[in-house]
Amino acid sequence: SGYYSMLSRTVGGLIRSGLSSGRRAVRPFSAQTGDDDGKKKDANPKEVLGEEILKAVDDVANEFGGDKDTKKGLKSSLLSRLISHEKETFQSATSDHTNEMLSDPAVLAVLKDAAVPTKPIPNAIHERKAKRGLVLLRKEVFYQAVQSGYSAEDARRISTEAVEEAERRVEEKRSGEMEKSESGKREEKEESEKRDDKEQKLFHLAYDMAQKMLYGEGAAEGKLAALATKVIEPDASSPPFLSSSTRLNIFSSPSTLETRRIGFWEDWEERAAKTWNQDLGPENSFEEQILWTKKGAQWPFPINNEYLLGEEEKVAFYEHIFVDRRLAASNLPKDGPIAHFMHLVAVGLSKNPHMTAGKKQRHIEWFISFFNEEKQKLVHKLHEQEQAAAAAS
Repeated sequence: SGYYSMLSRTVGGLIRSGLSSGRRAVRPFSAQTGDDDGKKKDANPKEVLGEEILKAVDDVANEFGGDKDTKKGLKSSLLSRLISHEKETFQSATSDHTNEMLSDPAVLAVLKDAAVPTKPIPNAIHERKAKRGLVLLRKEVFYQAVQSGYSAEDARRISTEAVEEAERRVEEKRSGEMEKSESGKREEKEESEKRDDKEQKLFHLAYDMAQKMLYGEGAAEGKLAALATKVIEPDASSPPFLSSSTRLNIFSSPSTLETRRIGFWEDWEERAAKTWNQDLGPENSFEEQILWTKKGAQWPFPINNEYLLGEEEKVAFYEHIFVDRRLAASNLPKDGPIAHFMHLVAVGLSKNPHMTAGKKQRHIEWFISFFNEEKQKLVHKLHEQEQAAAAAS
């Protein structure tokens, strides 16, 4: 009974200090244990604390609590504090015994024998990671070259040559072919002397990253992937605007507000993406077809027969068919060989799908200017001679 009364007074003092200081109650802590199946379940407060402590907690909650909900919250808060204290006491009491047991060589031998051996990673996965890392390395060198002041074409050349040389040097180091002939060393030295300091720095960067990537089990690849895709995590300390529980009530009528976008930052990100990926080429057939479509080498879907017609999109269809309307207003004869010839020309132009309407009209104008009065008299004379010769025969 003395222990019981002391516990009641202690718990009551905690509650009085917490209520008088105006502090919010601590969130209940759920102690968890593991069963035979490996699943976690909440610990029973009766098993952890005992019946006497639970009875003392009930009495304290009934004494200092008000309504039913307040008593329930107060009891839950007390139980969580007591269970947390019991857990800390148990861990501090058993930590020395656990460390002593783990330092025993016999126990370590048993644990080592029971450990599950790890399976080696297949070579295909290593090769796939290496290829992906080289692509990311090429993009990183290209980006660094552009930031250093090189043009897109020079940056593409430097990134390609630097990654190829780095891959070759790393493969030679892996296969033990570091011993080269004097001519090979002389050629490499001459090539390095031709480069300036900035370009040579990019080559060294590519070699160092490729060496770490192929020998460091993907550590450099993860670094390059983090550079390629930067993820900004939200700050948990700042309350979100859309959360109803932590609303700041800054705006009186949010429904009447309009969303304003600054196009500068969208253009900036798009330009940075183009700079990052330009001249690197498509990675698959889908990106290749997208590139062809943007360049105009492939029609977009759905197929439009009038795609990229230019000024011809504004020309009516009958302008291509009735091209002989200009002949009626000309001074050409309305019958005879010239009229028959111009009729054939008009029919041929109306059936030509490869010429624009303006070009067809220019053809008609050229024939009208060609058959002037002298040409008309000459054609009429030749036609009469041909008819006379045909009649005489």
